[in-house]
Amino acid sequence: MGHKKVSKFRYLFFVIILIPKLSIAGFITQWSFFYNTIFPLTENPVVNSYAYSKMDNAIFAGASIGRSAKLFLGPSYHLWNNSYQPSSSDTARTLSFTNFGASLLYFFDIKKRWKLELNYSPSVNGTRVLANGTEEILTGNSYRVGFGYHRHFSKLFVLGFTVYYHSISITDKVIGTTETKITDTYSGVLPMVELSFRTK
Repeated sequence: MGHKKVSKFRYLFFVIILIPKLSIAGFITQWSFFYNTIFPLTENPVVNSYAYSKMDNAIFAGASIGRSAKLFLGPSYHLWNNSYQPSSSDTARTLSFTNFGASLLYFFDIKKRWKLELNYSPSVNGTRVLANGTEEILTGNSYRVGFGYHRHFSKLFVLGFTVYYHSISITDKVIGTTETKITDTYSGVLPMVELSFRTK
């Protein structure tokens, strides 16, 4: 697991070092958030959801590539907490994950309203608490793809909405001192409200 962590941080270090070397024509910071009780995740292994809630918060900071300032690259951080109950008689279970990686954001028009965002996070860490109280420490990776619309409400600040498809692959779990290889996945639609600051 140590070797994997080194590789992931080398990847992130490369992205961060690359940004100042780009032809910078603009800068953007973006906060995405949403509280969701409508779109449950698809899980493998499958778990039915009688009651469901999920809170997402994501931060992205990017510098533009090229003089048109329509393409942005930078690091991103995504935190989400999920509670679900398979049936009315079951105890609620919880999931929480942090995703650290890089995002590529592209605006289709010169006013930067319609956008496509791609994210890959090689470093995913989280905990899963089962109905019996067992806590599992999880690691893996994730990706996110979204299409959205942004609109200025002042010279520098922008409000928008994006619908993402998000998928997390869990490769390792640790219970106590026992580590096990697994292939669990969580995926689904992720709508998010977004507030961003732009310099250009």
